[in-house]
Amino acid sequence: MGTSSDHGGGVGGRWTGAKRAGSSFARNGGERNAQRALGRLVSALGGAAAVAAASGAASQGAAGLGSLLGTASGQGLDRALAQAGLPELVGDSAEEVVAALIDSLAGSGDDRESQAARAAACDVFEALLEDADTYEDLAASLEGLDEIGEVMEQFMSAYVYWLLLPVIDERLERREDPELRSRRDKELREVVAAVVEQKVSDESFRPAGWPTVTESEARQLLQEVMAYLEEQDF
Repeated sequence: MGTSSDHGGGVGGRWTGAKRAGSSFARNGGERNAQRALGRLVSALGGAAAVAAASGAASQGAAGLGSLLGTASGQGLDRALAQAGLPELVGDSAEEVVAALIDSLAGSGDDRESQAARAAACDVFEALLEDADTYEDLAASLEGLDEIGEVMEQFMSAYVYWLLLPVIDERLERREDPELRSRRDKELREVVAAVVEQKVSDESFRPAGWPTVTESEARQLLQEVMAYLEEQDF
């Protein structure tokens, strides 16, 4: 995943306010400052609707990930890979399978959005398959998985976090205390995760539908999350 040196934001206009809010959060921390910084970044990127519309890599990745996990959990990894068009991966090492799945689910990482989607997919697979070394380990980890909703929430919140992080991260890198930077990073992740959890709980999106979530439904959820954050800029 690239950092602020790759996508440090624009110059002037709404980017000025976004960078100031990022600096304020880097100095002072706190949920309110984190929300304001994130909200101003959404605004600087063109607003909630524009951000969601540009997040094709994430919405496609969410749909693909839900399908993969649902099939692997109920019918096995062999079947899930075949359904994903990747039957040649059956029997490969866990590392090779995961790398190929990230490529398939999140794309090449050529722009801000696809980089964020790849980073989110990496986060999810790292947490989900921490102790998996062989193909058999991988298959066993996914078989009977009953926390698909939680995994999908993790993917969506990780995407929002990685998408909006670079400008704030540029400010955090100026702080000389690595422990402070770690705390601020944790605060950002927690704020984003709380918003995603709240929106998933809304009646407009039901977490029971995760295994079969469509790209349009994932995009709708992203727009709702971004809209909430954008509203926090006051």
